[in-house]
Amino acid sequence: MTEKDELYPGLLKDGNVVTAAWNGLRSRLRKGLPETKFKHFVVPPHASKATWTRILSPDQSIAVGFSGWKPSSDTGKTFRGDLIFPVFGLVRMKNVEQLYLGSEQVRGIGTFGLVATLTAMLHGFSVTDVGRCVVRDVELPPAAEWIDEAQAIVGVTAVFENVSLDDAALYAQADDFLRLGESWDVNDTTYPDAVLEVRGE
Repeated sequence: MTEKDELYPGLLKDGNVVTAAWNGLRSRLRKGLPETKFKHFVVPPHASKATWTRILSPDQSIAVGFSGWKPSSDTGKTFRGDLIFPVFGLVRMKNVEQLYLGSEQVRGIGTFGLVATLTAMLHGFSVTDVGRCVVRDVELPPAAEWIDEAQAIVGVTAVFENVSLDDAALYAQADDFLRLGESWDVNDTTYPDAVLEVRGE
């Protein structure tokens, strides 16, 4: 028995507003902190020490992950919630004071400069069909003992508030999605496709 993939709306399979928010956030970061000066990474859901070592290896890097979609308190028939993306800015300097203050250049930006830049760049920008991004937290997260003292990690929580699925576009594909199609193959005999209604009238 195989499920008919074509019945599932592409707008769900591709992540819908979650993907749109992700792409918008990463595009914003690449424009404001270009790859000519910052190495950009994606943080896996469960990053290993080896992955963090790779992310920390450049002198300047940006890393983005996904934390979840937290439902709003007033969620009713339509699911709405906050899409949460942790963003990390990483810099390395020769001494502690320079690590905080930097060199007043984008290549050589310090911790304070990165805090100000990420906050100004991410708070208030909008993504079409998703909504406005807000910065909830800016902090220096606790670092593991194996991280070099010459490095700083700036953690920013970027949140798209009260986001729902793109209903107008999604409902255009929903009729087929709400009918589950299956094909059957038993003992090398292929049977006609079965279409089962999974939505009550």
